[in-house]
Amino acid sequence: MRYKKFIFDTQVILDKKTDTMLFPFQPEYLEFQDWTINHPTEYNSLSKTNSDSLAWQGLIEEVHPIRGDMYSRKLYYKDYTLWVESDVRKLPNQDYQTHGEQVTYYRSGNIQYSENYRNGNREGEFIQYIDSKNKVVNGKGYYTKDKKSGDWFYYFPHTTDVQISEVYDKVLRKRIEFNKAGDVIKEFNYDKTGELDKLFRDAHGNGELRTRGFMKNGLMNGKWFFYYIDGSPEYEVVFENGVPVGKLTYLSMDGKVMWESEV
Repeated sequence: MRYKKFIFDTQVILDKKTDTMLFPFQPEYLEFQDWTINHPTEYNSLSKTNSDSLAWQGLIEEVHPIRGDMYSRKLYYKDYTLWVESDVRKLPNQDYQTHGEQVTYYRSGNIQYSENYRNGNREGEFIQYIDSKNKVVNGKGYYTKDKKSGDWFYYFPHTTDVQISEVYDKVLRKRIEFNKAGDVIKEFNYDKTGELDKLFRDAHGNGELRTRGFMKNGLMNGKWFFYYIDGSPEYEVVFENGVPVGKLTYLSMDGKVMWESEV
């Protein structure tokens, strides 16, 4: 069947041949009316569509030509609030490919994030916003050939203070987390295969340093230090390729040696 019927405000028809929404009084709507006359059986089937299944795959799609093979495409939630708005182009097989800017919205109508596409892949700047009319940036970065690249930043709500910074080179290479004072509380480094590598720094829930050491090929390597929740040293131990070796020294919170043991 060529057409599919929706109901919102007035009767609306999806022309599945052109993948566009037809509204009453549009020239294309007259073509639909001619179709109803010439295909009475199919039209009767269309008219009996149950109202509970009117939303097409839970969404409504609207496509309008811009120029040449470029179109503006909008997807709506079941309640007909805008979800995604994007520039697309029609391929020889009649499918649509995102090519240009795409904007995604919260249900409130505020922008959730904006991104850019080239030949169906993310390419260029990506900006994420909190749910606010003021377009407060929550995170931003860049894509290259559909992969995150370069520096990415995520911010504490309603501020320009960085909460998380990440560095990508085909894969994630570094991730740093900060407290609101701007101090580094967590740091993770990765090699080209995505394994943890070099300095590793983790924190307790209160932001105090929990552990610090070095990684190599995804394994703990060298001397590692562990700390109590108040930041005072707890114990230290040496690792070789992920295996503890030598002596483990355990300290009390006031810095006294509680016990030492070979591992």
